[in-house]
Amino acid sequence: MKYLKPTTNPLFQALIVSVLCLMAAIFAGSRAFSIGLLVSIWFLLSLKYSDQKKLVFLIGLFLLSVFLIIAYNLKNDSSLGRILIYKISFNILKDHYITGIGYGKFKMLYMHYQAQYFASAHYTTKELLLADNIIYAYNDYFQLIIELGIIGITLLISYIYFIIITFKKIYREGSSRNLLFLFSLMIYISVTVAAIFNFEYSRPVVQALFMLSISVVTWFVYLQQYKKVIIFYFAGCFALMVTFISFSYNEILHYKAYQEFTEAKELSSAGFKTEALNKCSEIYPQLKNDYQYLLYYGPALLRGDDPEKALSVLITADKLVSCNSLYTDIGECYYLTRNFKKAEISYILAINMVPNRFESRYKLYNFYKNTRQNQKALQVGQAILKLPVKINSPYAAFIRNNVSRDLKTLQ
Repeated sequence: MKYLKPTTNPLFQALIVSVLCLMAAIFAGSRAFSIGLLVSIWFLLSLKYSDQKKLVFLIGLFLLSVFLIIAYNLKNDSSLGRILIYKISFNILKDHYITGIGYGKFKMLYMHYQAQYFASAHYTTKELLLADNIIYAYNDYFQLIIELGIIGITLLISYIYFIIITFKKIYREGSSRNLLFLFSLMIYISVTVAAIFNFEYSRPVVQALFMLSISVVTWFVYLQQYKKVIIFYFAGCFALMVTFISFSYNEILHYKAYQEFTEAKELSSAGFKTEALNKCSEIYPQLKNDYQYLLYYGPALLRGDDPEKALSVLITADKLVSCNSLYTDIGECYYLTRNFKKAEISYILAINMVPNRFESRYKLYNFYKNTRQNQKALQVGQAILKLPVKINSPYAAFIRNNVSRDLKTLQ
């Protein structure tokens, strides 16, 4: 019965919580956080069994390897999709490894490199089917280097050095820490590792947890002896966290405008298109730097028969983000304003960005038909019929049936 007695060992309690969090992450399907939590459990076990570090290391390495293999094969298409993202992202790095592309510019530039990749025709059918609209590199550290170049590499090396000296100090001092420290250490390790496989630092909640956890870990490892400044230290850390998150997210700075945006979408869904457009127009000054708002407002203007204003909004969005639907809509705007050359360029760019989409190809096909470029329409139509189907949908079937019927008149 002695094994059923409750324990007051903080390390044991932290391990139990870590295991429960790991189970929750696995159940939620989060491979990145599952791996992060597994590594945190591995580290906590190495603290608990410090006299058997080699054995714990080997067992942990084996289990982590097995978990990585399972995670890779469990969602094979997702894993191959990320490999494609890394492959294309590396091309960006090769061109900008010194200065980087600029902080926050990945979501604006990546899709253009993906378009170049598929325009070259040196790709597999699997890669064509896996292609999608991407705004993150799915590795926060890799994205940091792409965006900041040598500065990003320097920051990453400095961070790795900080991790090494911090963990060495924790090992030297053993596991006699309180529960707050161990919980914070678990969160810190989990987020740090998860960011290798996902865009964790882009999430406000994860940012808050990370900044709080690293503040606690830093206090206990380096500053604990300065007890008189503890209130000022954590107050400063909290203020820094709130300030950083507030200025990083327009949702906080322009809360009322986002409420209006939500109302506009609800009005549009209810059929009140004009009222919805008016609301979107009113909040443009506040949300003109939010690409999600612009990607909603621009197409809404296009559907509302205002292609010139829609084009202006969509070009503004293009300075913030790139995706195939954006260039499909830009192509439509140019077509309606009779700028046929730019319309063709935009449609082709949209196709190359995500070549498995039927809609952008169908738009180009209709463009060639309507401008009486029958030979080009024939080529695009044949490409549509040969295009592998990623997801069977009524719309894809509709496009294929229409094109199949039309091609008989073009041939």
